[in-house]
Amino acid sequence: MNVKAMKARLFVPLFLLSILLLSCQSRKDSGASSGPASSREDVPGPVCLHEGNPRYLEYKGKPVILITSAEHYGAVLNLDFDYRLYLETLAGEGFNYTRIFAGSYLEPVDNIFGIRKNTLAPLPGSYMAPWVRENGKYDLERFNPDYFSRLKDFVRYAG
Repeated sequence: MNVKAMKARLFVPLFLLSILLLSCQSRKDSGASSGPASSREDVPGPVCLHEGNPRYLEYKGKPVILITSAEHYGAVLNLDFDYRLYLETLAGEGFNYTRIFAGSYLEPVDNIFGIRKNTLAPLPGSYMAPWVRENGKYDLERFNPDYFSRLKDFVRYAG
């Protein structure tokens, strides 16, 4: 892998990590996390470093350990995929974390990776992009509100 490709692969995870850390800092600076843990439970916010021990994470004012064995990249962009059932199944197994693709990457339907029922390869008519599609082309100047409604519902339900 060349250096340019490595930088591109590292950008998104590092970008998301920086957002996480900045949002934790902004909660701390705003006083949202001051006081006993019980008074912070109703404060919405992201997963943050735990105030009392930065080696742990905190969610809704309580320590949390993220556990999963799964990612489901096609959960939002594949309209045939029942992400609510997927999230309920994870929760039923004691998992509380997953990963998704929230962009435009998808895989070809002709199964080049040998994956059965690859949900990152939606069937024709089942792919939902972040952009409006007209006349067979995506308008990168206009976002698709249905895509973002589905993404928000996924995140809300996962929460």
